[in-house]
Amino acid sequence: MDKKILIVNADDFGMTDGVTHGVVFGHQFGIVSSTCLMANMPGRFSAAQLAKAHPDLGVGVHLNMTCWRPLLPPEEVPSLVTANGGFYFDIAEASARADLGQLEREFRAQLEEARTLGIHISHVDLHMGTTKQEILELIMVLAAEYGLPMRRPPKDYVPGLDAWLRTQGDLNMPDHTEYFNHERIRVEMLVEFIGRLQPGVTEIMCHPGYISPEHQYIDTLLYPRVKELEALLDRRVKDVLAEEGVELASFHCLRQ
Repeated sequence: MDKKILIVNADDFGMTDGVTHGVVFGHQFGIVSSTCLMANMPGRFSAAQLAKAHPDLGVGVHLNMTCWRPLLPPEEVPSLVTANGGFYFDIAEASARADLGQLEREFRAQLEEARTLGIHISHVDLHMGTTKQEILELIMVLAAEYGLPMRRPPKDYVPGLDAWLRTQGDLNMPDHTEYFNHERIRVEMLVEFIGRLQPGVTEIMCHPGYISPEHQYIDTLLYPRVKELEALLDRRVKDVLAEEGVELASFHCLRQ
């Protein structure tokens, strides 16, 4: 592929009111081209309505096993929940405790909930990632079954990941996914990164958003979201996209 295609994917759509509206603002006035719905969160309903109002914004499913509560009753997925019925917040603990059969049923419930809400699902990825290869394999199976692309996992999550991925057949994912540090994504970083972008499909994972009151009870990533949104709205970033001939897209460009 000679084209330079960039997917700017804003995670956590539906997590809170502030995050959801920040993502949409970043799409309307910045370079956000894609997002992913947390289909178990109370904010999923308003997020779905906003998605319908902005059809050019690609919306995937941000499979979730660490934030808030499962869609399925806790007694059906006991390995995924604490005594109060909520997910384990720590991804390492959640991954270690998870029964893969229960996790598959919960992930399927989240995918079906997104469909029920009217989302034309663009892709799947995993909230907070995982270092457990079996969970990555589960997501690959679901992505293939649903005919969806998936995010390319970070190289350092699983030892020998790249070599292992090459044994998995024709995986439908970007050529590269850039995982910027939440504290460091700034205008200068984006300009420099876009300036050396290679042909093919590249995803930037980002976390733009505003802060709303409920956020403090749900997630620890607060003020860096506002800074990321500011960077994604900056004129200099838009200018370098035009100068370098980079095409913004969603994961729909990878759908077979």
